[in-house]
Amino acid sequence: MVAAGSLLKAPAVLRRFRKADITICIPAYEAQAFIDRTLRCAQGQTHDRVRILVSVDQSNDRTAEICRAFAVEDRRIEVIEHKERLGWCRNVNALLDRVNTPYFFIYFHDDLILPQYCAMTREALLRHADAASANCDVLDFGEINRLHVGRDYEGSVAKRILTLWTIPERGAPLRSMIRRERVGPDFRAPDESETFIPGQTLLLRMMAAGNAVRVPATLYLRWQRKGGLTDGWRERPADVQVAAWRADLARVFALIDQKVPDPDHRNILKFAQTEFVLQSLVAPCRAARRPLPEPHELHQEARAFGVPTGVDEFGEEIANAIRTLDANLTAVRATLSA
Repeated sequence: MVAAGSLLKAPAVLRRFRKADITICIPAYEAQAFIDRTLRCAQGQTHDRVRILVSVDQSNDRTAEICRAFAVEDRRIEVIEHKERLGWCRNVNALLDRVNTPYFFIYFHDDLILPQYCAMTREALLRHADAASANCDVLDFGEINRLHVGRDYEGSVAKRILTLWTIPERGAPLRSMIRRERVGPDFRAPDESETFIPGQTLLLRMMAAGNAVRVPATLYLRWQRKGGLTDGWRERPADVQVAAWRADLARVFALIDQKVPDPDHRNILKFAQTEFVLQSLVAPCRAARRPLPEPHELHQEARAFGVPTGVDEFGEEIANAIRTLDANLTAVRATLSA
């Protein structure tokens, strides 16, 4: 495994310009303490046909200034500056709207990538013409040290999405290299005003677009720290989190209706997604000493607690995971309702 410090050895030099086929999308916000490191990792890719696109949300520090200085020295870097606060979702969309290369990925502003990230994930997509994305193993470092082993997502649209929502060892697919033509122009995060859970919509669209292939190497390092992106979401009151998941569930159910033609598969997916949401609400509800919401409080089509028939069609791993989740939620629901 490569140590995080070794990633900083790539020099920030001006390379011979070649037409890019990968866009590295970096949504940045008040990142002056670490954006230098982030940009050096992007510059140091062994596959240098990259376009490094940084979107700096309205910040009260030197993030934009630092990015502009890098752009002066490296013509592959483009900087977008926003004079009003967009939030993470709309900042990401500002990047996605400008992707004009065959491949791209979202590079979180405080994470690290090894020099081989672009080369190896791009090569995986070249080998698998039907794949929409390629994911690698992701190492959490900092306050939490944990390896997330990537995985292949194959089969029907319904099976790929069920794998994402039900299997605990799902890797970290939001850190994937993505084939632009497969996900299409509707690959966008939801508006920040509607939810603070942007990853669900992006992941569903990615899995609906095609298979995902695993690159069996640790190429992406995710910094787990106080003040990171997810901290603000997790610390919000339980009622706020319930409302956000309710909005997210409505959006996801609409996408299921759009992407999955089989009505029985749609019902199983909506069951699995409802249980996924309820599982995510266990911790905030327990902290607030309130019961889990009933499924119908989340969406009129939501149903949980009682596995639907037909799950065995998707294989033993998914069927067992769904049954285990349902049993665990049933037990938790009883304790929270007491």
